[in-house]
Amino acid sequence: MPLLPHPIKEWLSFYRQVFQNVFREFEEHKVVVIDRTVSFSCSDCGRCCFTQDMGTFVYPNDIERMINGGGFLPLCCIFPQEDEWGNLSYAIPSKREWYETLQALPETMQDEPILIQAYLQMDHALSKLNPDLKILDESCIFYANSKPQNRCLIYEYRPTGCRVYPFDRFKISRVQVPPELIEKYQILGDTSEQDPFLYCDPACFTQSSTLKYKRIREDIVADKVNAILSTDVPDEFAEIDFSTELFRAFHHRTLESKDQGT
Repeated sequence: MPLLPHPIKEWLSFYRQVFQNVFREFEEHKVVVIDRTVSFSCSDCGRCCFTQDMGTFVYPNDIERMINGGGFLPLCCIFPQEDEWGNLSYAIPSKREWYETLQALPETMQDEPILIQAYLQMDHALSKLNPDLKILDESCIFYANSKPQNRCLIYEYRPTGCRVYPFDRFKISRVQVPPELIEKYQILGDTSEQDPFLYCDPACFTQSSTLKYKRIREDIVADKVNAILSTDVPDEFAEIDFSTELFRAFHHRTLESKDQGT
């Protein structure tokens, strides 16, 4: 892992330990079960890359994977975001949200002219990577609208929420929470057969492909753990905007790699 500023290093270290403990507990209780009889083959329709006004959530373990893998560009494109329950986390924005955020920088960062200029430089680098950034819709900034396939431009570093979709949906996976964990973490199992967030083309479920079920299940467990940990942020980290800290730490490195064509 590259050398990191102290706040980021402490934040990631804390969450790594807590995440591993809760993940191990979930695995011991077999909280997530995969239905291996459900057929699925992605058609690259891109519907799941539209962020529904909430961005694509990014958690500390996602950030650590990006850092370790050298995926610095997405680290510079993260902003604070509340989930549907009001918990503050971080997310990669949609193209529209990215544009609106940049437009608001003179007001939101009026005392940081150097930082504003750095964000504009990042916007230029991002536009070179994804010319479709100018399409101001609800799709992720790393979604290439005009490409027929392989539309995710950071597929190797994509967040956990992207990795588990649609396998975290009802009828594909099942959450079975033992009584001792229900009160401890206040999580619920599946309650509805109608999933309003299942965006895939129905034809995807009539075809089958080779699936890595063990990896899928582990990613779903990780996603559940991430959601739990986001509801209880320690005070020492709650006051720090880690999206800005990450930008400060990695924007120079990102621009240098782009200049070198890597």
